[in-house]
Amino acid sequence: MRDQAMLQLLHIRPDLPFLLMCFTNHRWPHRACESTEEACLNDILRAQTHGYPERLRPKVMLRKAECLVTLGRLPEASQAIEDIERHFATTPAPAAPPFQILQENLHRLKMKVQEKKILTKTSPAALAKASNGHDLREENEQISSASPSVGLRTHPLKGRHLIATKDILPGELLVKEDAFVSVLNPGDMPPLRHSLENKWDTRVTNGDLYCHRCLKHTLATVPCDGCSYAKYCSHACTQQAWELYHSTECSLGGLLLALGVFCHVALRATLIARFEDGGRVLRKLCDEGSDKDICLPENKNLVKTLSYCLGEDEENSKSVETLIPGCDIDGKYQNNYNTVLSLLPHTENHSPEHKFLCALSASALCRQLEAAGLQALTAGGKPSPREAAEAPELCLDVNVWGVAVLRHMLQLQCNAQAITTLQQTEHTVVGEIEDDLAQAYAALGEWQKSATHLQKSLRVVEVRHGPSSVEIGHELFKLAQIFFNGCAVPEALNTIQRAEEVLLVHCGPWNDEIQELRKMKSCLLDLLPSPGGPSA
Repeated sequence: MRDQAMLQLLHIRPDLPFLLMCFTNHRWPHRACESTEEACLNDILRAQTHGYPERLRPKVMLRKAECLVTLGRLPEASQAIEDIERHFATTPAPAAPPFQILQENLHRLKMKVQEKKILTKTSPAALAKASNGHDLREENEQISSASPSVGLRTHPLKGRHLIATKDILPGELLVKEDAFVSVLNPGDMPPLRHSLENKWDTRVTNGDLYCHRCLKHTLATVPCDGCSYAKYCSHACTQQAWELYHSTECSLGGLLLALGVFCHVALRATLIARFEDGGRVLRKLCDEGSDKDICLPENKNLVKTLSYCLGEDEENSKSVETLIPGCDIDGKYQNNYNTVLSLLPHTENHSPEHKFLCALSASALCRQLEAAGLQALTAGGKPSPREAAEAPELCLDVNVWGVAVLRHMLQLQCNAQAITTLQQTEHTVVGEIEDDLAQAYAALGEWQKSATHLQKSLRVVEVRHGPSSVEIGHELFKLAQIFFNGCAVPEALNTIQRAEEVLLVHCGPWNDEIQELRKMKSCLLDLLPSPGGPSA
C-alpha cells in the first residue's frame, strides 16, 4: 500500500494542501548534507509556488532560512530572517506555545548567522577549501580529466586507451570526467503475478527513486508531464532533460524500455550530438552510407572523415592521420561527440546474432521516429549562419540516425562503463556504522554476523584508502580476530596471511598487531589435524 500511495502522489494535482505539506516535509527530516539542503529549498519553493497554507507560512520561512544558513548563503539567510520578522510584526501574535517556539528558533538562528559571518571574515579560504570535492592531485597536460600517472595512446586494433606512465599510488584517483551521456538503469524486477489483489504493478523501482537526468537519489520526484515514467529531482533537471533529449524520448518510453539500456544510451548520445559539431560527422556518415566499411573503425577513412567534419583541409590530412582519434590538432583530448564516435565498435568480434539484434533494434527505433515525425529531432539545435550557408539541408534523414544509433550500440558492447560504486561523502559514515555493528555483534558472540558487517566496512576502507594501505591492514587484523574467536579456521588463516602481508609493508615485525597475528596463526595450525593422522 505504501508503494501504491507513493506512485499515486506523483500524478495528482500539485495544489492540494496536504500534498504541499508533503513537499516541504518530505526531505526535511533527512537533511544531512548540502545536496539535501538544496533539495529542501526546491521543495519549499514548489510548495510556495502552488499556495502553501498561510497559517504555516512562518514555519516554512524559518525552514528556508535554516537551509540557507547551512549552505553558507548568509546574505539570503539574513534577508529571509528579516522577512520573518516583518511577517511577525504585521500579524497578530498568538500566545500559543508553537509561536513562542518559532520565536526562540528565530533568535537562535540570528545568533548562528552572526557567528558564521565572523568566521567567514576571519577565514574565507578555509570555507572555500572545505566546499571542494575530491579532485585530481595534478593535471595531465594531454588529458585534463586524468591523472599525470596515465597517458593516452592509440592502436590500430585496440583503439584509444590509457596506459600507466608512472607508478600509481594506492587509492589514487586516475580519471574524473563527467559522462557524455547517461541513462538510468531501471533494474531487474521479477514478473508480477496477476491476481485480483494486484492488477497494477505498483512496486517501486530505480526509476522512482533516482533522477532520470543527473541520477541523484531523491525522495520527492518531479514527474514528466507527458509520460508516467521519467521523473526528476527538480524542475531545473526536468527542463534541461526536455531541451536535450526528452522531447523526443517522451513518446518512445515503452519502446526504449523494451529495447534495453544500450539502445537508449545510443539514441540519447545521437540526440545530444545535435548541439555539437558531431552533426557534421553524422551527415558524412550518411553521405558515405553506401560504403560498408564506414562503420568499421579499422578503416583509415574514419580519421579523414573526422578531420573533414572538423574543418581540416587536405593539406593537413597526413598530420591528422597520425593523431589519436578524439584529440585536437595539438594532441589534447577533447570531451565531445567526435570523441565518442571515434571509439572502436570491434564489429569483427561481435556474433552475427548480436549484430542482427542491434540492427533490428535500431531499425525499430528509426521507424518509430519516422512515424512520430522528425520535428522534435531537429528542434533543439539552432545552427549558426555559417553552418546554414555551408549545409542548407540541416534536417537529417532517419537513415543518418539509424547509422549513428547502430554504431553506438556496437561501441557500447565493448566500451560501456557502469557505475557500481559511487564515491560519496557518506562512505566514511557507512564504514563507521558497519564497524560499530561488527563490534556490537562481537560483544554478543555473534561472530558470523560480526564478520559480515566488518567485511562491508573493509570494502569502504579499500575504496577510500586503497587495497595496500595501513588502514586496510588494521581492518584485516580486526577481521582475523573475529574469525579466530568464531573458530572459522580456513577464513582466519587466509585473513591472517593478508593482514600480515599488508602490515609488514608499513610496520616492522615487532609491531603488536603482527605479533598477535603470528600467535593466532600458530594456535590455529596446532588445531589442524596432522596429514598422517593419529599414530597406531
